[in-house]
Amino acid sequence: MSTPASQPQEAAALASSMRKPRIYTIPPSQPFLETLAKALLDGNLPTPGGKPRGPLELSGITLLLPTPRASRALQDAFLATASFRSILLPRIRPISEGDDDLNLLTQLSSLRSMSSTAELELPPAVTKLERQLVLTKLVMQWSAAMRAADQSDDDPPDGQPHVAAGADTPAQAANLARELARLVDMVETENVSLAGLEGIVDDEFSAHWQQTLTFLKIVTQWWPAHLAEFGKLSPMDRRNQLILAEARRLNETRPAGPMIVAGVTGSIPATVELMRAVASLDQGAIVLPGVDLDLDEASWQAITSGGDDKRPHSEHPQFGLKTLLDRLGVNRKDVMLLSSAKPAPGLTVRGKLVSEAMRPSSTTAGWHTFAASAHKPSYVEAVDGLTLIETPSAQDEAETVALIMREVAQTPGKTAALVSPDRLLARRVAIRLEAWGIRVDDSAGRPFAKTVPGTVLDLTIEAIATRFAPGPTIALLKHPLVRLQLPPFEIRRAARAIELAAFRGPYIGQGIGGIRAALDSAERDCHDGDEAKSQRRPRAVRRLFPQDWQGAHDLLNRLEAAVAPLIALFEQSDRLPLATFAQAHTTVAENLCAEPAPGPA
Repeated sequence: MSTPASQPQEAAALASSMRKPRIYTIPPSQPFLETLAKALLDGNLPTPGGKPRGPLELSGITLLLPTPRASRALQDAFLATASFRSILLPRIRPISEGDDDLNLLTQLSSLRSMSSTAELELPPAVTKLERQLVLTKLVMQWSAAMRAADQSDDDPPDGQPHVAAGADTPAQAANLARELARLVDMVETENVSLAGLEGIVDDEFSAHWQQTLTFLKIVTQWWPAHLAEFGKLSPMDRRNQLILAEARRLNETRPAGPMIVAGVTGSIPATVELMRAVASLDQGAIVLPGVDLDLDEASWQAITSGGDDKRPHSEHPQFGLKTLLDRLGVNRKDVMLLSSAKPAPGLTVRGKLVSEAMRPSSTTAGWHTFAASAHKPSYVEAVDGLTLIETPSAQDEAETVALIMREVAQTPGKTAALVSPDRLLARRVAIRLEAWGIRVDDSAGRPFAKTVPGTVLDLTIEAIATRFAPGPTIALLKHPLVRLQLPPFEIRRAARAIELAAFRGPYIGQGIGGIRAALDSAERDCHDGDEAKSQRRPRAVRRLFPQDWQGAHDLLNRLEAAVAPLIALFEQSDRLPLATFAQAHTTVAENLCAEPAPGPA
């Protein structure tokens, strides 16, 4: 039975549940963040037609954006859109720490006010490194058990000898562990269970599937047992719990201030629950990017329901937004257009053309009607400026894109952005632009192995693992961070002498000893006075100065001393803890990158 004090709150909650949620969209022809900022300044959010807000009236608004990057960009959008010299910004909070809602919800400002103490005391999430190492160990143990079973099985039931499954080396185990971690993340992101795997395929139809099930016990039994033993949660599981806890807090406390979710596409079920809670608030609203309002209703419904074969068109670019609206219980006709500035007519027509081109395959018969009724001159004008470029290779593709972006960068008032799912293309374009002195901001970041410090660590292991083959050795010695306590000019000069004398010819040596032997042989041929032997060497080797030979020998001695800790571990036959290798790897990298001692002041 409700008390008199709780009746107004219950009445407000009932009224909020009866009204339609405020769902807005910003067309692709308009800049999303700038349009969002202008709508807030003009008073069109969370309800349209409000009075414009002053420089001190935004601080009571809470904005939930998909990533920290978007949050920082929105701050710049407010500064660029506002007509005030100074302004108090809204509370801008990212829902996740990475793209596409893939990481932990750690930035919401009101986590401390959750309704349950247990939700505040969630166990910590296991780190990615710990998960990788533990899963690698479990894969190696499973592989060893499989090989032991194969060796003891003298009479296989199927009459064929079993092939040892799993991983033979730690590197193979690490790759399998990485794939298992991806599987766990995908399953937990969708908030489903792996409990029903055994019933997918009947026992009598797939013996290989039964072997796969034993392998998947790593993530269905052993990995959960590890988390329970150490009192930790999986990253995606903890993320889901935090998002759901925030959704429950909003439903219970019903904050009165405006709260807006913008740019979030609801790619995970937990995020949808949070968006549903925000939409139910009296001052709540959701702003979606680029909902297609031009596509006919039959085609719109076919995106998720499918055509005659009832197969959803998951390949359609609007599939995620259509699924989100269905989960929120919102019809597309209830989605309002949030537009603070009318786009150019050409861009509107271009958007309709793209919508038609991307319509579901089951409704492409509608193209005939569209082609018969379309005003062709306006569509011809709409595609003016679009260019198709075909290149013979990936390198030419990157070069072409880089040249286009370079031209834009040299044109005042113009900007450009490369949007591509091809990460290799993006890195190639960024590297080509950097060669011209143009640094670009890659939204996906750069893998650590591609950074300057990461390449030192990678080349160090590669040189030792290949027993100092010519390519990895010279790449390591010429790395800009590798100094070996020598000035930059001296180490580059000595590395060049080693490359010319030892590697510019037939080389069959191994290890630093092999490089030293090749260097000694070349030096003898050039200085023993035997003209025939001397002529066998390239001219560049014959013209090396005595200090070049001396510097090359000194560099080899320094390199041998620097990498000694790791070489000693590689030569041991006993298995050693990974921490021992990591410590030795760090020591070797520090030795390689050691600067020369400072001279007297």
